[in-house]
Amino acid sequence: MKHITQVFCSAFEIASPDFEYTVRDGRILTPRLIFEEDANRNLNASIHPRTRQQAWLPGPPVKLQIGTPGSLDTLRFIEDDTRTTLGATEVEIESRAWPIGFRDVFVALGQLDENEFGTDCTGIVRRIGEGVTGLKPGDRVCAPFFGAIKTYVYREESDMLKIPDALSMEAACGVINPALTAWYSLIDVARLTKDDKILIHSAAGGTGQLAIQVAKMVGAEIFATVGYNHKE
Repeated sequence: MKHITQVFCSAFEIASPDFEYTVRDGRILTPRLIFEEDANRNLNASIHPRTRQQAWLPGPPVKLQIGTPGSLDTLRFIEDDTRTTLGATEVEIESRAWPIGFRDVFVALGQLDENEFGTDCTGIVRRIGEGVTGLKPGDRVCAPFFGAIKTYVYREESDMLKIPDALSMEAACGVINPALTAWYSLIDVARLTKDDKILIHSAAGGTGQLAIQVAKMVGAEIFATVGYNHKE
């Protein structure tokens, strides 16, 4: 009788939307479906893998690798080696940003017989060797080298450059290789002067834009080409 009274009150006095009731172990239960967002997301992810954003620290250091070159769905981060000691002039960087270039695309597509991603990175200095004089922990730096997409990077002090405060990590890593290429090609090799004329192909690209800036700095006369009108 008690259960009947409770159901009656629920249906007519509280205006409950339920019409079916079950008494089990002394409790009144109703059959009801509830949307479980987390379970539904996990089920869908088991059928159609989805990208997740997750901090990699704290945790073991990792590096980017591809399981089967040419199969982009096998790109993943694997556990990387750790270092407990540094050489006298070595610096440990905690990576923060990397540029993705044509070389990385070719490696992922299996068109380049390598398995290391990244040609440069930016990050924060965490440890320094006893012989390092120009850098200290906490400095923002950038460094060019192959296999840079990893948590911790170890390089010689001479391989690194400090990042100006006005430049973000992302902007800094985007100009390292283009700037080095343009400077080496035009200044160290070509010995460009203000009396020279220079033709820069693909001038709208990263290296092309840096080449234009270097040529302007020198004072040379510039001719440029681009692939499409909207890049002029």
